[in-house]
Order: sequence, then structure tokens, then C-alpha cells
Amino acid sequence: MKRITMGLAFAGWLCAGAWARPAVVTFSEGDLARVATGMCAVTPEAGKVGPAHRNSAGTMVYFVVNHREAVLYGTQPGTCNKLDDDVYDIWRDDSGNPSAQKVRKSEGDLILVGREVEMRGRRFDVERSGQYMVTSHGTTSTITAVNEAYRVLKSLDFDAQRIFVRKRALVLVGSNPATGQMEARPLEVVEGRIQEQAPIALGGLPAGLKVLDYSEATDDVLLGGVTPQGATSFVTFNLGSGASATVQPQKLGDNQGLFVDSAQIRALLSGGAAPSAGDPAEKPARKSWLPGR
Repeated sequence: MKRITMGLAFAGWLCAGAWARPAVVTFSEGDLARVATGMCAVTPEAGKVGPAHRNSAGTMVYFVVNHREAVLYGTQPGTCNKLDDDVYDIWRDDSGNPSAQKVRKSEGDLILVGREVEMRGRRFDVERSGQYMVTSHGTTSTITAVNEAYRVLKSLDFDAQRIFVRKRALVLVGSNPATGQMEARPLEVVEGRIQEQAPIALGGLPAGLKVLDYSEATDDVLLGGVTPQGATSFVTFNLGSGASATVQPQKLGDNQGLFVDSAQIRALLSGGAAPSAGDPAEKPARKSWLPGR
């Protein structure tokens, strides 16, 4: 994760006015290992704890630990799924169906779409509807449709970390190699073709910060970076208004975060450290709105 220099520009970015941001839960890889140990009876190994993903509604969170997938739900007990021994990450659409898997081969990591299509790159992500994916090759990225993964729809001079559905369109969030800053790249899908819109600079933040999540309901991006003291600092940035705010980690050592309202999921991920979504420490999100598919 990118180390942050707490200079005047960054300090000013953090102090922007408050607004009704969605509820954030912060946690660590140790928390994911703890949950998976209880659910899947595994002994976590270093390097085999994947990032946590969620569905658009925030009612399902899932992640991979030691080739087991732990799935948490907001209103029912979680489940544990056995994966192939080379699977280190998985993406599911909002219906719970698998969209893609990240597998580790002797020649490096790749993303497996279906059972036949293998895509190589530096980094991968699939948006939550399960229709589009992005592959970063470092200073460039390509967008493809999941059902036609070998057909490139758009190439960009941009190091994309994540892809999301935004206002019935798409948005990439990552680093602009030309400016050395974090950006969002809104994209319109018109008759099967992807058209770039004006980029959104994320408050002059330096490239390399970790893009943790995006709220479809409020248009907020959640970012994380390491301070000079070695702790992770969390911030939200609203793509529409440019407003930003700090998010206090629920406990020392937290380095991951998601926008999640479910009290059950928040308690599981944080080990009970997260306040309920309605507590004053985290203002409740506006009524959820999900883009049409």
C-alpha cells in the first residue's frame, strides 16, 4: 500500500467538509483469517488471505483463505466453499454466481473467466454486475466484457485498480501515470462501445493509494494509504461533489475496509469493534439506489 506524506495539500484534502457518507467497516487480514478459521476450519497461511469483496447491496461479503471461500450474509449464517488449490481470489455477481477466479500458475497470476479463457496482467477486477472486467498491465489497462473476455472494448493509458457500475455507466479508479495522481475515469457504454468521459482527479492524492470500495448509493470511493507512522489512514472521496473525509479505523492494525450497513457482517469482520451503522461515529447512508442492469 502506498505510503502517504502528510503534507499541506494532503492535510487540506482530509479536512474537507463532512457529509452523509455511507457506513464503513474497517478490518485486517487477521480478521479475515479469524472468520475463515471459525467458518471453514482452516489454518491460514501467509500470502493466502485474499481481499474481501461485497455485492452492491452490502448484504453479502466474501473472501478466500487457503483456497476456501468464506461467504458472509447480513441475515443468515455464512457458508464455506471449497475451491481448487490454485485459486487465490474470486469475483461473484450480485446474484452470487461466479464471474471470474484469480489463479496462481508457475508462470504467474492470471484471471480465469469460465473454464477456458485465461487473461494475464498485473492486476484484475470485475464489477459487481458481472458484465465487465478490467486488466491492468501497469501503465495501461484494458476493459473487456466477461462473456467475451478476449475482445478488448477499450484500452487506456491508466493503471486501473477497480471497476464499478456508476449511474448506469462504468467508472475506473486507479493511478494516472502521466500526472502521478489518483483518478476516476467515468465511462459510457453506447451500443456496445465504451466512451471515455472527463477524468475526475481525487483531490490531488498521489498515485498508488489502495482503492478499497465504491458506494453505488452515494458515489463515494473508499481509499487507504500508509502514514509515515506505519498506520493505515482511510479516506472517502465523493466523485460528484469532490467532498472528502477521514474514516477512523475501528482498531489498530486495520488495513482493509468496505461500505457495509449490515450489523451482522460489520461485527464479524471487525470482531465486534465496529459501531452499528446508525451510530454517530458513522452517519447512516442515504437510501440505497442500485443501477439498472
